[in-house]
Amino acid sequence: MRCSAVSCVILGLLLTGCSSEPTRPEDPSQIVYVDESPAWSPVGDSIAYHRGVWSGDGSPGVYLVHLSGSGTRLIVADDGDWISQLEFSPDGTQLAGTRNGQLVVISVADGAVAEPFHTENLVSRPEWSPDQSRIVLNRNAWYPPESPDSAGVQIYDFSTNRCEPLIHSSPNPTWGEDPTWSPDGTTIAFIKDGELWLAQADGTGLRQIVGVQGGEILSTPRWIENGQRILYEHLFDGTYTTWVTTVDGTVRGRWPFRLGDSEGISPDGQQIVVRSGQRDGTTLYVLLYRRSLYGQASESLIPVTHYAPGGSIRSGRPLQ
Repeated sequence: MRCSAVSCVILGLLLTGCSSEPTRPEDPSQIVYVDESPAWSPVGDSIAYHRGVWSGDGSPGVYLVHLSGSGTRLIVADDGDWISQLEFSPDGTQLAGTRNGQLVVISVADGAVAEPFHTENLVSRPEWSPDQSRIVLNRNAWYPPESPDSAGVQIYDFSTNRCEPLIHSSPNPTWGEDPTWSPDGTTIAFIKDGELWLAQADGTGLRQIVGVQGGEILSTPRWIENGQRILYEHLFDGTYTTWVTTVDGTVRGRWPFRLGDSEGISPDGQQIVVRSGQRDGTTLYVLLYRRSLYGQASESLIPVTHYAPGGSIRSGRPLQ
């Protein structure tokens, strides 16, 4: 999700909703979205993220920080447009992301940025296959009379340098949002018409797992427990909650707390990076924190990133 680094009125949609306090202080007069798009390294010792404002660490751009919150390093500075929707490659040497509607691949070592192909169809939500040979993504725009295969859920293959639709369809593309590979690489989960669907990685076996009723919208599927269950976000009547389902859709339940749109789950599946607020006077700075994936809503958050606009705010009180 791309957010402005200036104040925004919809705090509740972007904070995690976790609370270890009985009441929340009065609303701040300004909200600054500092960090977003966390990605946990496969080794598990560091987290990549995008910083949207200037800080003591440097210019806006893609950063890497140790799990302890120390050793922050700028990987690549923004060049007019943000690089967001970050995902580590399975070997940890590269990051996939999007910039100005294009797929980009970043070298973690030296910050070199490559654009594997160019499209007018607006790429979003890239994710590596477990064997690192392909990237699944969504192309969000379609301009008839071009082929419907030019949009929708797509798989980019590094060996052929081609992007092909997951499912060949006509007369319209097979639209999907937030596509994500299963841990074994055989299945792709994605959101279609606000519902949770699965398909085999070869495009066969398309099936609905979780449907919706009037006014409901699902988003952000995330595989957990070695592919046994899928977490997803649920929106109804202006309220977001996190739910979980088995892969056959027969057993579902509400998660103890809201995860938000973060896909930054640790390699061992036990922790997640979320966004929450750090107060400095009347300003709330939205930063990154980590917590147990299986904890309770009252669990305290552990800071991952820090931000000091003209002075440290580390002594401030997190709004969880």
